[in-house]
Amino acid sequence: MMMKANNEEIGIYIHIPFCISKCIYCDFVSVSNTTLIEKYFSYLLKEIEMYKEKIKGSKILTIYLGGGTPSFVHEKNIVKIINKIKQYNDLRDVVEFTIEVNPGTVSKEKFEVYKSIGINRISMGLQSTDDLILKMLGRAHSYKEFLESYKLAREAGFDNISVDLMFGLPNQSVDDFNESIDKVVELDPEHISAYSLKVEKNTKLYTMIENGKLILPDEEIDRIMYNNLIDKAEKNGYYLYEISNFSKLGLKSIHNTLYWKRTQYIGLGLSAHGFLDDVRYGNEITFLNYFDKLDKLEKPIKDFDKIDFEDSLFEEIMLGLRLTKGINYKKIDEKYKINFIKKYKNEIIELKNEEMIEINGDYLSITKKGMSISNSIIVKFLN
Repeated sequence: MMMKANNEEIGIYIHIPFCISKCIYCDFVSVSNTTLIEKYFSYLLKEIEMYKEKIKGSKILTIYLGGGTPSFVHEKNIVKIINKIKQYNDLRDVVEFTIEVNPGTVSKEKFEVYKSIGINRISMGLQSTDDLILKMLGRAHSYKEFLESYKLAREAGFDNISVDLMFGLPNQSVDDFNESIDKVVELDPEHISAYSLKVEKNTKLYTMIENGKLILPDEEIDRIMYNNLIDKAEKNGYYLYEISNFSKLGLKSIHNTLYWKRTQYIGLGLSAHGFLDDVRYGNEITFLNYFDKLDKLEKPIKDFDKIDFEDSLFEEIMLGLRLTKGINYKKIDEKYKINFIKKYKNEIIELKNEEMIEINGDYLSITKKGMSISNSIIVKFLN
């Protein structure tokens, strides 16, 4: 008989590290070696088994299949891992079940299988509507293929679709990004995620920029793109609820909100991260080590950090300030036995004078003016 879930609410993140090809900006653990797919999923089942007590005894609110490109692998593998989880929890409490897909890697049949196992949200990677920019990024699809995949998702009955965009890209003008925004909002997805390009050292993009083969827009152009995005999204019925995320009313990403609110979640798979019982952990990042630990009947964890008082306080502030609602400083006072306004008096005065933050009732939040430089604002609360 299935154990009844208790009141401990958690999420589950599952990493699928396979792609058609690697984009030039990507520093996630992903490979295009299809010979490892079957073995990987068989070991993922072993890892799920190791968390069965946590899965049995929890109220699972969200499941998120990320990558890599989860839609690149055969749908039977996705079914297999979800059925494994269902051995320990009937998933009746899941309110949001997301799978990341890339255009050109999906079909009518795949979407139908996804729906049949309870997936109710699609996160689709577009990045740009300009084919030249897509090619430069190393994306394995065209804008036309995106439209075809988006249409298939709608025809399959998915009524919660998120579309990913990027800005601050090499060779991207303000007009280019404006066009991408306009075309996406015309499609009327329920959610839009938009990220300013971050150049990571161990990527092809980093080398190309270092060698002068690609040039990034300056910070002012990047800021204009971001502000245009906010304006255009809000005029089309989306609201900014987190620095990089916009949604129709009531359709924000519940899974990502678990991260920002420091709710527990299990991270499964190669390089996956999790947060359980005040411990943040990261799994092994090579297949060799991942397989080896599971062969030894060990959880494939590479490193972990016990979150102490100071770390917990800063995380609460840092993650909370990413949300447009901000942080409830009165609740922080109560939880951490501090006087938030007094502790950060100088920082608050400085940022309020610069109109970068505002206080409404018990909430302190970053203003629209401050959103484009949010990282530099958040870091002021590090001490």
